[in-house]
Amino acid sequence: MNDEELERMMRRADPAASLPPLTEFRFDRLKEAAMSEQTITPAPKSRKPLIWGVVGGLAAVGAAAAIVVSMGLGQPSGPTVALTSPGGGDPMATSLKCMETTPELVATGTLAFAGTVASIEGDTVTLDVTEQFAGEPVGAVTTQQGSPEISDGASPVYEVGEKWLVTSDGENIFSCGLSAQETPELRAIYGEAFGK
Repeated sequence: MNDEELERMMRRADPAASLPPLTEFRFDRLKEAAMSEQTITPAPKSRKPLIWGVVGGLAAVGAAAAIVVSMGLGQPSGPTVALTSPGGGDPMATSLKCMETTPELVATGTLAFAGTVASIEGDTVTLDVTEQFAGEPVGAVTTQQGSPEISDGASPVYEVGEKWLVTSDGENIFSCGLSAQETPELRAIYGEAFGK
């Protein structure tokens, strides 16, 4: 096997080859977090989520999303925003490693909110925004339904009536525990992150 054949084989095996690059903002945040993180002792072997992995894996977090304005009767006030879930349900695009959820990581979101799963139609999930922490006001958010067989940074699996805390860059939902079903612990982290 020569170098050219080896290079072609490696490109075919790269699960992130077809993904768009990280946004400059997200790349700068990841770079800053990596540079300022201090490790004093080796990390214990744990099943706790870790959020850093391969920068290419983080590119799996997204593709562009569209903003759709919808102001019908019975709809929440404000526009509906479409956010892309991590990996979009593609198991090859979700090879992230996660780290402990902290207020600092949650606060990197430019659109963050509390919401209730209002409906699930096919693969489209609609969350009614009940409280907004950051970003322009929105009334609802749509995203993709995840798969229960995929984990570690993949799209969440939603059920109607669940309450969620979500942080995003305005296009892509942050995963690995940064966005999850609401618990008192996660609510406290969001409160600290956004001063509420």
